[in-house]
Amino acid sequence: PQLGLLLLPVIMLSQLLWLIGLSALIACWNVFYEDVKYLVSVGLQLLFFLTPVIYFSEQLRYTTLVPDAYREGLFWASHLINPMAALTMAYRKAILPPITIVQENAALGQAMQFPDMPLPLWLVALNLLLGVGVALLGLGYFRKREWEFVERP
Repeated sequence: PQLGLLLLPVIMLSQLLWLIGLSALIACWNVFYEDVKYLVSVGLQLLFFLTPVIYFSEQLRYTTLVPDAYREGLFWASHLINPMAALTMAYRKAILPPITIVQENAALGQAMQFPDMPLPLWLVALNLLLGVGVALLGLGYFRKREWEFVERP
């Protein structure tokens, strides 16, 4: 985990950039469109279930529920579409030691083992670059539209 701890500030910076950019975009859209708050609420609930917090990324990558031909693509697509999935995996790999996940299946009477995956550095770098882009886009859009905001009583 020593290398992972050195990456922790980079992971935190990536999350901060995503947060700043998306917050600026959503704040601006919320002024002009009243239904944005409902879309954000539904979108956040969906992303909460797609983020590997109550399950491990390894379970998604090595699951037998998905055919072999689609398993690898589904795993990487889920981590590229949802930036919080990649960040959650990066935090977990940076802070915790490598472990083998054992999942007991009471219905089948067997245990499944999921080997530990290394932290993909390219995914951290991609997430950081996309975070910079989203932050620049969000702040630029906000600065462009901020003079159109009207104070409401």
